[in-house]
Amino acid sequence: MILSSDQILEELQEIWPDFEWEIPKNPYFTALPDEMLPDLIKVCSIKDKYHTIPGIWECENYSGKWQANAESYIYELYISGKWKPKYRPYFQDAFGKEHGLFGDTNHSKNLIRLESGWVLFEPQTDQISRDYKSFTLIVGEA
Repeated sequence: MILSSDQILEELQEIWPDFEWEIPKNPYFTALPDEMLPDLIKVCSIKDKYHTIPGIWECENYSGKWQANAESYIYELYISGKWKPKYRPYFQDAFGKEHGLFGDTNHSKNLIRLESGWVLFEPQTDQISRDYKSFTLIVGEA
């Protein structure tokens, strides 16, 4: 499934109406097939490989590192001929407010567009969620 940057922005604004981004890097993206997500998470996992160091290694480092791993894995799949999408899949580190029992906290996760829709991925725990109300995206960039 191919999605234009305009479609992606429209979908994200349906979830988070105030979401805006800078000029997208690509005009089109591929929605990741749902069946590929477990393997992507397993291969690219950074869970238990790092520990938080305040001011040095925090949530945005986890999401950035996971995204870099995922981009490298997709590259390897493409080069090997195992998966040849026309465009790269859409996953992005996403900064926002996580709404919890003790109030709102700034946090960074990864946003992934699957064929079945959007998921939030927590790279510190490898957890997937579609609970969009628990996280408000406040900064985005395609």
